[in-house]
Amino acid sequence: MWSRKRRPLEERFWEKVNILGEDECWEWTAAVNNKGYGVIGDGSVPSKNLLAHRVSYSLRYGSIDPSLLLCHKCDNTKCVNPGHLFQGTQTDNMSDALAKGRHHKTGLTHCPSGHEYAVSGTYTKSNGTRFCRVCHALRVRTYKAKQRFSCEASK
Repeated sequence: MWSRKRRPLEERFWEKVNILGEDECWEWTAAVNNKGYGVIGDGSVPSKNLLAHRVSYSLRYGSIDPSLLLCHKCDNTKCVNPGHLFQGTQTDNMSDALAKGRHHKTGLTHCPSGHEYAVSGTYTKSNGTRFCRVCHALRVRTYKAKQRFSCEASK
């Protein structure tokens, strides 16, 4: 019985990358997951998929802190240029998204209940998340009413 010799991950990885200039996106040319991120098998049997941008970063810079995300400066999910990647928290990633105007809620003009996101009618948290003041007031009123009812019922 013969076994096929597996090629090293790094060798298989770089043949699937369209390397351009140092400041340009290096696009992944092989399989992508349902979110558009490149994937590559780790070479084990059965194979486990690894995210291509994480492989690229670790090949260039070493290990990635498991408590952090690996974020794209370029916002291109297929980009594996290690110079376009940085380690950060979820808050860092959301702040980056908000600063670039690509957060999915940035362009909304009304809350899910239909109230306008006007300056006077909107509460904005430090991370950029917006809340409708009208809906918030209704939630607080409902919460306090439930608290009052549970206190009265326990008497």
